[in-house]
Amino acid sequence: MKIGVEKNTRIKEKSGKLNLNYTMALRYFAIEEIISRIYESEYNENLYFVNPFIMSFDSNTERESLNFYYIKNNIKNKKKTTFKGKNPKEELCCADLDVVFAKKMLINIMKNNKYSEIKWNAEFYFQEDDVQWNLEAVYEQMIIPITVHIRPLFDSVQKKEYLAYEYSFLDNKDKVDILIYPKERIVVDNMFEIVGKLELIDSMEYYYILNEILKRDTLSGMHLIDYAKNNINDRIKNMQYFSKLKEYKKYAYMKKRWDKYLSNKKLKSDSWEIAIERILNFIEPIWTAYCKNEILVKDWMPDLNRFLG
Repeated sequence: MKIGVEKNTRIKEKSGKLNLNYTMALRYFAIEEIISRIYESEYNENLYFVNPFIMSFDSNTERESLNFYYIKNNIKNKKKTTFKGKNPKEELCCADLDVVFAKKMLINIMKNNKYSEIKWNAEFYFQEDDVQWNLEAVYEQMIIPITVHIRPLFDSVQKKEYLAYEYSFLDNKDKVDILIYPKERIVVDNMFEIVGKLELIDSMEYYYILNEILKRDTLSGMHLIDYAKNNINDRIKNMQYFSKLKEYKKYAYMKKRWDKYLSNKKLKSDSWEIAIERILNFIEPIWTAYCKNEILVKDWMPDLNRFLG
């Protein structure tokens, strides 16, 4: 981040009130504008925020990206089309996240306008399973880099969930309803990555996201096991995989990967010993019920670090 002289002291005043350092205050200011742009756009019912916990001021996520799932509306008997410059609201119901549509989405959401205090620069990268925006928020000679990932999800959400978020830095706005991907589905998806790939997992991000949610949120056991049963994977549907995972409590290789991940991302979190203990306490009852085709009526309690019911 470049050092400059800020003419407007508003952000500095807010950073003091919120007990944030100035760098993080600028980051949250920029993130709030991104969220505002997304959920006031024509894409607000198709972009599911995957990691909304980074909006919390105590999350310490200086380099964490904003992650979204794009789920197109499922209209029966609607032919597959792509965006061709028409009103995107008319085509969102059936548009796949191809390169043309993804670029148009970036332009529509992040284009500069006279109502914003921030000037935005953007780089666009496209893969079939991941659209990446490398954004730069330019504010009073300061540059705040933020990465956004949008991944297509070929699934549907039975009941949409929203997070009522009150803005802290956008004085001209009050609050917004953020469409979020269900927490139970997020933790189950991460659980299958962790148990299924074990030490071959490509990123410790799965452990980090799972641990952060488990620390903060109450989770429905019945919803968890329903999502798990829908994620059919007979190859790993046995307790041997969980038994192997339990050995990671004292596995120096995984501890080293955890510490390196936190350091590279400049994240503050639990020690490996505390994180893996919490994760194991969570996974064992679900994995047992999943392997035995049983139900789970208990709920996860973050204050207790275990299921209760």
